[in-house]
Amino acid sequence: MEEEEAGREKMVSYVAENFQEKVKESLKQRDESDCGSTDGVQPGVGDGGSSGGTERRRHSSNVDPQLLADLERHSKQVAENVDGMMTQLRDTIQSMSAISVGCLQTYRDSGKKLGNAADTGVKSMYLLITKCEQISMAMKPVHSLAAEIKDIKKQLDELEGLCK
Repeated sequence: MEEEEAGREKMVSYVAENFQEKVKESLKQRDESDCGSTDGVQPGVGDGGSSGGTERRRHSSNVDPQLLADLERHSKQVAENVDGMMTQLRDTIQSMSAISVGCLQTYRDSGKKLGNAADTGVKSMYLLITKCEQISMAMKPVHSLAAEIKDIKKQLDELEGLCK
């Protein structure tokens, strides 16, 4: 048996070394104990027996019960590990999907907010331009007043120059 560790979480995999050889050895031991002959010749094999002579007897009792119990136990462990892995995979995929949905919602919301901010910025800019034009219109009389003040100042300077 081997155990492997992958990533952050422990993942166990079971591998029976030489499984086929173990099954064959079990069958050979069973055949030898069932034969009962001391020369190792099986009945019906090579002795000109009446049932075809070359066929081996195959029964379900030829398999070692301990080997079958081990196989069943290991199969259950593998099935449990696969079930656990599939559950963990499902949970991980659900978590990833939830994160993806959250990211897309955040992206959507930020896009809406950016659009609203851009609209607000454009509206504010037009409002500023309008206010500047209004101030410019209100300042037109100031320019003419400034010209009149310059003219009055010039006349006062001339009058003062005459009075000296």
